[in-house]
Amino acid sequence: MKLLPHFISLFLYTLCYTAQQPLSTNPDFTPEELANCIAEGLYQDHIETTANAAVAFLNTIKVVKPEMTVIFDVDATVLNQQYYFQFPPALLAKSVHYYFHAIPRMRELCWYVYKRSFKILFVTARQEKYPEPANHVALATMINLNAEKFPPFELMCRPYNTDLDAVAWKRQIHAELAKQLPIVAIFDDNKEILYDVTLPGTQLFLVPTRENFNVIKR
Repeated sequence: MKLLPHFISLFLYTLCYTAQQPLSTNPDFTPEELANCIAEGLYQDHIETTANAAVAFLNTIKVVKPEMTVIFDVDATVLNQQYYFQFPPALLAKSVHYYFHAIPRMRELCWYVYKRSFKILFVTARQEKYPEPANHVALATMINLNAEKFPPFELMCRPYNTDLDAVAWKRQIHAELAKQLPIVAIFDDNKEILYDVTLPGTQLFLVPTRENFNVIKR
């Protein structure tokens, strides 16, 4: 199977940095709104509802065939952007300055996906600043995900030489990957990335935002 060139090199990085399970925020939330959601338990409830819907859907797939893949976004989907600490400069890429903690329920979902033998692919719009092999952003992201004990995964970052913004790049890459891999599900917190997407056989999950969406129905 012939995969995208920038995917191959990042896959090699993944082999070296593969792992063996607070709250996510979203640009739609103001700090005050997020604090209210935390206090009321609403955010946790919405994350739980989304994860449960995902498990129910994946349970309908009785036979997991080779290369069946589940795609997750990174920021505000599996990693919490509300609380962070500075990444040690010696480990870090100049363009990734923070370390984020996992969203516990989404990490549990990733482990469920892995134990069902689906492949996990993180697709993030975090953009590289330099050409390969200086994939500093990918390396910092992998270190973060591994330190937060996510299961084995592969990773794609937005390449340094693209002029596409995050939404356009992700929509394009999802479509290209769907031609090469059986993509079972996609999880993202940005509704613009999933809006009006037609990928036969792929279930789209919008991780909760202020609009309180859970699953985009086909």
